[in-house]
Amino acid sequence: MDKRFFEVTTTRFNEAQDKALAFFRMQERDILAHEVTQVGTKKFFFFGPQKKTYKFSLKPVFEKILSPFLKGALEHALLKLNFELNYAEPDLTITFKGEDENLLNANDHELLNAFDDIIRLYLYQRIVLPFGMRIKLQTTQTQRPQQERINQSTSQTQEAQLI
Repeated sequence: MDKRFFEVTTTRFNEAQDKALAFFRMQERDILAHEVTQVGTKKFFFFGPQKKTYKFSLKPVFEKILSPFLKGALEHALLKLNFELNYAEPDLTITFKGEDENLLNANDHELLNAFDDIIRLYLYQRIVLPFGMRIKLQTTQTQRPQQERINQSTSQTQEAQLI
């Protein structure tokens, strides 16, 4: 089942929206996109409610989708960090700042890379990402772009193969 889409058949649009918000675990209606996929017949010939099938998805409003998730993740991890989201097409940049920045940068940015993986998985399961979108995580101390990390791991792999 694709969790990026939610289909529901009902006679009332507000009821369908409420079910979609519960499915996506969101509170704001303005981030829901919908389309009517099927229109049923009226209950009593020309009168009465008409059942419609709605297909809902989330609009790629990263601030509203990622903020609650990141706040919860940082609280559960007991990290004293804040974050700033910037989306300038095609780049989504997440900058962490706070007392525990050193933990994100320790061990060759291992925790920062773990957050990168978790955020990507969360987004892939929730929305259809725009084509060519890049996600960059950084701290205010290093602001090390992800591409540099990939280049470094590639060069280390090549060196290991030569030995």
